[in-house]
Amino acid sequence: MGWSVGWTIEYVSIAWLWIILFGYAFVVRENDVIKLDILYAYLPEKTKRVFDFFTNLICGMILILSLPKSMEYIEFMSIERTAYLRINFALLFSIYVPFAVVVSFRCLLNAWNALKGKGYEAEFEV
Repeated sequence: MGWSVGWTIEYVSIAWLWIILFGYAFVVRENDVIKLDILYAYLPEKTKRVFDFFTNLICGMILILSLPKSMEYIEFMSIERTAYLRINFALLFSIYVPFAVVVSFRCLLNAWNALKGKGYEAEFEV
């Protein structure tokens, strides 16, 4: 193709970004997330629920509140393209919007379940 090797690094970086954000938002279940639960595992259930409620509420609110500025940044980056593959940066970063929406929804759902006394096993219960 006559391209230098730089396009491979760019391709791998883009694929990594999309796979990580898409995968966490749409594929990974809450029970499959690796957490630092060395101390958490030994806490009483009520304390775990309090931690779950506050951490999920804060995380969900941060994602929701950062969404408008993130969308502004994505729109601003539409004037630039990547160096080798010439992909518009707005397209490249657009995965963040569905990621933020879905993860904030999941966080708020987990906070609600913690408030009701349910754990992560109640997530998306049918």
